[in-house]
Amino acid sequence: MNWNWLITRHTLFSLGWDEWASIFAILTTIVIVVTWLAKKIKKDFLGETNTQLKILNHNMEVKNQHDAKVDKRLNEGHEKFMRHDFTLKDHEKRIKRLEDDEYDNKHH
Repeated sequence: MNWNWLITRHTLFSLGWDEWASIFAILTTIVIVVTWLAKKIKKDFLGETNTQLKILNHNMEVKNQHDAKVDKRLNEGHEKFMRHDFTLKDHEKRIKRLEDDEYDNKHH
């Protein structure tokens, strides 16, 4: 098979090196312009949105930290509540027993 059409000293795919240089320059220019436009669009049109999203993200992080603290306090408070509830029930039993004993002593 003859590959001479593919690459020679002066051509690649039947195009001269000066034509390839032109293609490369045009493609490079297109990439640079598209990149510049994308950055400009992001800055000019989406800048305020990005700023608001950053603020929202920060606020959500603060809220999540606060919620974690609240959950921790709630769990600690629930444990205290259970201890106080147990103590209260114990006191109620003792008071009831004392009232019953006093009632029995008055009526006997």
